Amino acid sequence: MILNLLIKQKEKSKLKMERSNNSSEFNLIFKYALKDLSRNYKKISSIIITLFISLFILSAIFTIEDSLKKELNDNAKALLGGDIEIDYNRNQGNLKLVKKVKDFATVSQMIEFSTMISTIDREKNKSLFTRIKTVDEKYPLYGEVLYEPAGAYERMQTEPNTILINESLSKNLDLKINEKIKVQDQLFTIIGIVKSVPDVSGFVAFGDWALAGKQTLEILRLNGIGSFLNYEYKVKFNEGDDIDKLEKRIETIFKDDEKVKLRYPENSASGL
Repeated sequence: MILNLLIKQKEKSKLKMERSNNSSEFNLIFKYALKDLSRNYKKISSIIITLFISLFILSAIFTIEDSLKKELNDNAKALLGGDIEIDYNRNQGNLKLVKKVKDFATVSQMIEFSTMISTIDREKNKSLFTRIKTVDEKYPLYGEVLYEPAGAYERMQTEPNTILINESLSKNLDLKINEKIKVQDQLFTIIGIVKSVPDVSGFVAFGDWALAGKQTLEILRLNGIGSFLNYEYKVKFNEGDDIDKLEKRIETIFKDDEKVKLRYPENSASGL
């Protein structure tokens, strides 16, 4: 009996010692963990801050990207110059097919070409290789042309041998309004300065360029040889029209014409 009691007391004592040892080990581990955490606090804080900044920058990039996409989508038609662009590049194209489009939509014709523009009546005349865009009275179908002085754009459409130049060309050749310049072998009067045009996808957005009326091609007697002529027809649908239906109709009209390229607002920024 006494022996059994001694054995039980010994077992209890052993159990208490084991518990005490386990508690001491746990306290020791916890103590070292706190020391290690304290020692690496700055490193952990730095990692957390870096992670936060990275997430913030990533979020800002996505926000800016979404904003730019929305801005481009909102201005896509103005950038393209219409609901559809019929691009014939280096040839005038099939005017019979273009006329079919005119039966149900507004069509604006523009022709771009590169040529030399020269100053005259100076001690040392200068010349610059310039891109000229001839437009009709319907241009632009979307957006607006910013220019000065008032009325200059309208004069360009009605008065022969008149031209609007951009600010870059004005500065590079030191040209002023009402000054005369030579375009190939013809004299033109500068009647205004163009600040900006809405459609930049198929036109030179930077560098030296100018706007002229549709009669300019006849005045210069251009035939495409050495002039780099580029023919484009911008199309605008009537308000309330079924755009998808009319797009397919135009695609059907030009389906057998291998020289034409149709461009849409969604890819209008490809030339930017």
